[in-house]
Amino acid sequence: MFRRKTLEFSNTEAGFQTFKAWMEDIAAKHGKTAVIPGMEPTGHYWFALGKFLQDSGMRPVHVNPHHVKKSKELDDNNPNKNDRKDPKTIAALVNEGRFSYPYIPTGIYAEIRSLSNLRFQTQEELTRIKNRIARWFAIYFPEYKDVYGDYKAVSGKDGAEEPAERHGCSKKPLIVTTNLKLEEIKNPPDLAHARIYDRILERCAPVLFFW
Repeated sequence: MFRRKTLEFSNTEAGFQTFKAWMEDIAAKHGKTAVIPGMEPTGHYWFALGKFLQDSGMRPVHVNPHHVKKSKELDDNNPNKNDRKDPKTIAALVNEGRFSYPYIPTGIYAEIRSLSNLRFQTQEELTRIKNRIARWFAIYFPEYKDVYGDYKAVSGKDGAEEPAERHGCSKKPLIVTTNLKLEEIKNPPDLAHARIYDRILERCAPVLFFW
């Protein structure tokens, strides 16, 4: 059946209870014993309603948003959408059996899904952070990767950080060993090596050992 008046309810338990009572009232008036709530999934907004309906003994169903978009012109040849037209289109698709049952996990399975989603989000955020760091290096220290292949290299951190950041605060001596000759360090082959070697000479007093 099609009702001209739509029902608006909030995305809260009180709103869901209003929606449930509204459905049960319509079902009782028309002698129906079961109700199939159909919805067009939009992001995360359906999660709370879907769980409420499932906990209330109903099986909510989803209709494909692409199907809704393609079907809304069948009745009036108008592609526009509104709060009266969309529910009618969704109800027609459900009535024709063009829907799917969403999987709504419960208990430990719901927790596993949440943890899995959190893991993916964390990985994506780490990737964004790494890209921002790479961008900063490319802007402020473009020669860095010519010397160190990985910006996380320990030796690279020693060369890039200020003295007080690592050893000045700890009040411990810094010992840097190298196979390079002092003349090679004082006369680097290019700008990339010069920026590293200058920091080393700035922080260390050269000591030569003879074997």
